[in-house]
Amino acid sequence: MPTTDLDMLLPHTQVQMPGLQRAQFGADEFIPARLLTTRLTRSYNVQELLGLYQQRGATFNKVHISAFWTTLGKHARRNPKQLRFLQGQLVYNATLFGRARAQTLQMLPELGEREVVNVAHGAPRRQGRQGRQGRN
Repeated sequence: MPTTDLDMLLPHTQVQMPGLQRAQFGADEFIPARLLTTRLTRSYNVQELLGLYQQRGATFNKVHISAFWTTLGKHARRNPKQLRFLQGQLVYNATLFGRARAQTLQMLPELGEREVVNVAHGAPRRQGRQGRQGRN
């Protein structure tokens, strides 16, 4: 199987499915929707998650876009190194985030309440001067 630059940058994830080995899918191969959701939510880090978006973002449904933003926020909140990496990517990889943002806005009419809340909760945002300390 040929490797791409992205393959070399991103670690491969393990999707835990009892009795089954992790299926390998090429960038152009079909991935069942539930498996793609699992790969998004179980991504190891921001880099892997962005790689999944880069490879599969065009095929995302409302569950996938919700899982993408929720998992992105989770990685950033749980690990300061991931937050710094994400902050750098927001600057250096603005095109990818522009596509994700535009896709999310385009899908907004079909998103349910749960997906909208998940997107809003997970999406990177700027904190005001007071940051979290200013909240009651």
